[in-house]
Amino acid sequence: MNALLKSGLALAVKEFLDKIDSIKIKIHLSQLVYILTLNGVI
Repeated sequence: MNALLKSGLALAVKEFLDKIDSIKIKIHLSQLVYILTLNGVI
């Protein structure tokens, strides 16, 4: 595998993992808001 292909693949994997992280963060935030709403904080 040449260097260009390797770096492209590494970048694609990194972007994919970043997307997963941002989805997880959004889920956690929405759960937090839901819990706070249930408890009458918001």
